[in-house]
Amino acid sequence: MSYQAMAAKVSILNPANAISVFRLFFIVPFWWCVKNNHPLLGFTMLVMAAVLDKVDGIIARRFGYETVLGSIMDAIVDAILAALYCIISVHYLNVSPWIAYGIIGLGIVNAAFRGLYMLRCKKSVNYRSFAMEYLVGYLAIPVIGDAVLGYTTTALHYTVALVLIGLVIIYDAKRMLIDPVPV
Repeated sequence: MSYQAMAAKVSILNPANAISVFRLFFIVPFWWCVKNNHPLLGFTMLVMAAVLDKVDGIIARRFGYETVLGSIMDAIVDAILAALYCIISVHYLNVSPWIAYGIIGLGIVNAAFRGLYMLRCKKSVNYRSFAMEYLVGYLAIPVIGDAVLGYTTTALHYTVALVLIGLVIIYDAKRMLIDPVPV
C-alpha cells in the first residue's frame, strides 16, 4: 500500500500525535525549574521532552500512524520548544538577547522556506534537515553544562550556533527552493 493510501486511512487522533502535543506540557515545569534555580530538574524536563520526541516517531512508524500532519506537527512542536528555551535562556541563564532572538529569527526564516517548499511540492510535506537536528543537539550542550557541571554558558557557544544555523538554512534553502522537487 502506498504512503498516500496509508496516510488517508490514519486518523490524526492517534497516540503518536498525542505524544507530540504532550511535549508542550514540559514548558511550564522547565521554566519554573530554571526560574527557581533547579537546573538539574529543568535539564530532566528537557531530556524527557527530547526522549518523547523520539518515542512519537518510533510509535508512528512501528504502528502505522505516520501522517504528513503528524510530521509537520512534530516539527512545529520542536520549533516552539526551541524558541521558548532560547527566551528562557535570555531571561534566566544570562544568554545574550541578540543571539537567542537571532536563533529564533533564523527559525522563522526556516519555517517560511518550509512553507514555500510545500507550495512547490503542491502537497503537505515535512522537509527534514538532519544538519538542523544536530545543531539543536549542539544548542542543548549548555543546558547539560549548566545543570550537571555547574558552568555558565558562554556567548561563544551560542554565536557559533547562530552562524552554523545560518549556514544550514542557506544550504537547506537551496534544497527547498532551487533543487528539483522530489517525486
